[in-house]
Amino acid sequence: MKNGVKNVVTILLVGVVVALAYINVRSVMRPIEFKQIVAGRDSVVIERLKDIRSAQVEYRKYNGHYTNNFDSLISFVQEKTIPIVKKEYELNDFQLECIAGFKKEDMRNAKADTEISVTPDEADQFVLDLLAASRESGDWTRVAQLNALDKNGLQIQNTFRRDTINKSMLVELYGDANFPADSLRYVPFGNGATFELLTDDNGTLFEARVDFEVYMKGIDDQELANYLLQIRTENKEVRRIPILDENGEQKKYADGTNVEELIPCRIVGNHKESNNNAGNWLTNQ
Repeated sequence: MKNGVKNVVTILLVGVVVALAYINVRSVMRPIEFKQIVAGRDSVVIERLKDIRSAQVEYRKYNGHYTNNFDSLISFVQEKTIPIVKKEYELNDFQLECIAGFKKEDMRNAKADTEISVTPDEADQFVLDLLAASRESGDWTRVAQLNALDKNGLQIQNTFRRDTINKSMLVELYGDANFPADSLRYVPFGNGATFELLTDDNGTLFEARVDFEVYMKGIDDQELANYLLQIRTENKEVRRIPILDENGEQKKYADGTNVEELIPCRIVGNHKESNNNAGNWLTNQ
């Protein structure tokens, strides 16, 4: 009987030891696992914000302003094409100088000491026009001079090509014509939540943002609360919401600083002041 009781007590003690060991291990592993999950989610969200920034930069290049409307931004990257000039045969420096001489010769009223230069694009167009004129007139004198300056002995009339092709904006920005542009508006792990997209009144500045809580829900409520408190304490990676008094005026502390609510979030750009479209993360922008 005594042995039976002793065995039961031993088993119970072993169980307690195992349980305590498990609780100990979990107490150590819990914050580590939380940080790993947070880091994984955060990196995906940051990449999405970078994708939005890339789209906004191109949007402004073609439209003169940023947009605060995801429908407009998504339609742009889905439908816009970029003309790309496909080149066969590159003119060398001697040929560029020769073409500058041809242009000077054609400037009947130019002074003898006038400096003439041409850009590569201007030279390309000159050669295209020259080839068209030579085929029509049968005068290949200038073409022959350009050919004589090619150390490889290539004949311009047979090898010079400039063809314009249209490249998809999706390929230009994301390297994939099938890139899911519709996903730009949605926050990864956000259960359908969308990023906030803001601009100033003139569309010269833009901002895209999402609060941490939107895409970190469901991991570990207590660890998340601790994590957000730490961020607020460090006063980094946050957006600030003014706290107003009953008269709608900005509340202030005794030292005169504004009373604000700090909301931990991920932001790229700033719709109130220029920051070169930087993100508020610490890794490479």
